[in-house]
Amino acid sequence: MEWSGIAEFVSGAPQSVTISASGLNFTGGGDGTRILLFGSPYASRGSSFQYLNTSAFALPPVASTAVGVIDPSAIPSRSMLGITGRDTYRAPRTNNWDMTLAKNIPIRNVSISTAVRGLQCLQSPKL
Repeated sequence: MEWSGIAEFVSGAPQSVTISASGLNFTGGGDGTRILLFGSPYASRGSSFQYLNTSAFALPPVASTAVGVIDPSAIPSRSMLGITGRDTYRAPRTNNWDMTLAKNIPIRNVSISTAVRGLQCLQSPKL
């Protein structure tokens, strides 16, 4: 009887939060829009189906609602409280196990091989 397996433990990749809204100019220029973050981006451990704490994120002030009209005080700067950069949070990590249980049965001059394979037996995303 033979048992074999592969285990894979992968940490989550860095992720960024982006904004896509037509007709609004959040930054007053052509640079990218940064979302505001107040608190931890992760949901509490008790919530099994929600990874991010959506109430911790907020839209920046709108710098322009019309072409050519810009409110300079509303343009987010790098020093603005809550402004996010790249890679604001990490995606969930995963654990994956593939296993095989095999048996070679010798019958005269022939060996018969039987196997039971389980792919992603104990796969678990860690939210």
